[in-house]
Amino acid sequence: MKSKATFSGWFPQLLLVLMLVMALALGGCNLIPIPKSAAGVVGVPINFSGASNAGSLHIELVYDSTMLEATEVKAGKLGGNAVIESNLGTPGRAIIGIIDAVGINGDGSVVTVSFKTKGKEGTSSLTLENIEAYDAETLYDIITRTSPGEFVAKDSSFTAPVITFVA
Repeated sequence: MKSKATFSGWFPQLLLVLMLVMALALGGCNLIPIPKSAAGVVGVPINFSGASNAGSLHIELVYDSTMLEATEVKAGKLGGNAVIESNLGTPGRAIIGIIDAVGINGDGSVVTVSFKTKGKEGTSSLTLENIEAYDAETLYDIITRTSPGEFVAKDSSFTAPVITFVA
């Protein structure tokens, strides 16, 4: 009788373990989430340097459309509170609008542009054009400089383009 009580005490745990093993064997679930990075997709940040009270911006990122296809624009560390809109309809040009009523301050990524690589070898410049930046309070123009970035297809490496705010 004692063995029956012991069996009924551990049977539910054994059954649970067997069900878990079967689910794993059949691919029904993962105990440890595996990050899924889409092959051929690279996220390139657009970085700010010395941003001070930047309330609204117009940014155009120009790239080689034979090598890359822009697929998405997401907020970066500095753009977390901003409203971000983008137009990716013109191959070779990502047009991005950013509004932050409080103002963006500091250094770091404001947005990340995701690109699908097209498998063509070579290097694409990542050039910033037609930058317009305005102060969140005064709405005055903010003077900026840009530094281009670069994408290298061989190893999908990149240098991020930078907008520097001139004080």
